[in-house]
Amino acid sequence: MSVVYGSNALGGVVNIITRSGASENIHNTLNIYYESVGMYNINDDFTLRKGKYNFGLNIGRNFFDGYDTDLSTRSMEYKPKESYNASIKNNYLLKHGEIKLQNSLFLENLLDRSDISFTPYSAKGYDTWYRTIRSINTLEFKKEFANNSNFSVIADYSYYDRTKLKYLKDLTTLETTLTQGKQ
Repeated sequence: MSVVYGSNALGGVVNIITRSGASENIHNTLNIYYESVGMYNINDDFTLRKGKYNFGLNIGRNFFDGYDTDLSTRSMEYKPKESYNASIKNNYLLKHGEIKLQNSLFLENLLDRSDISFTPYSAKGYDTWYRTIRSINTLEFKKEFANNSNFSVIADYSYYDRTKLKYLKDLTTLETTLTQGKQ
């Protein structure tokens, strides 16, 4: 099963296949994934076809609690993170070609915790958050010719930003103070 569904499906997969709907022009797939080590993922893929137009929407959320083999420390080998993704696709079919427009957005928060620093009257640690935003916008034009050749033009704009925020956390009062902002 791991060859078909990925390395996390080694123990098995539950595959539910429902009866086809009345209209083949609308398609929706919902995937929910849970793993006992703290992974909770959900993804929905919706497609609508009407004449020469195709519309697609995909949204998802992935969450991981983090994992560490040494439970005596506050830091983790595999950092906790939460990510969201969304994409919108529009296709228009031409007589001998097509025009595609796609917009994708990815947001992620990753937490890196330091070990605890003890003093006689307090216990403190640093929480460093890495926040990532990535956006990709694509426009594609494709034209097919009678002699089995084609012409294709792709225009793409990508945006990427990663922000690092570091907080000092008092582990006795749970009070946090920003120590290093936006890097």
